[in-house]
Amino acid sequence: MTSTTFLNPTALGPWLSSREAAEFLGVTQLTIQRWTAARLFPVYRYARHFRFKVADLTRFAENHRRDARDSHRYASTQDPR
Repeated sequence: MTSTTFLNPTALGPWLSSREAAEFLGVTQLTIQRWTAARLFPVYRYARHFRFKVADLTRFAENHRRDARDSHRYASTQDPR
């Protein structure tokens, strides 16, 4: 009889759920789902759950960081009065 080794995701490194990934990046879970569907960063499936590596999310955040000087591009052009 052979033994079966089951994959333990916590043994592979720091993993986050979609809720934890959203908190880590400061966005909503819906945004994480959209970014996952757009394949903006790797996602790993364990059983029926999606997991994210902290290193992948950190790399994504660093590559998509907006400089505060660029915030004027996203500000409203309407007069606040």
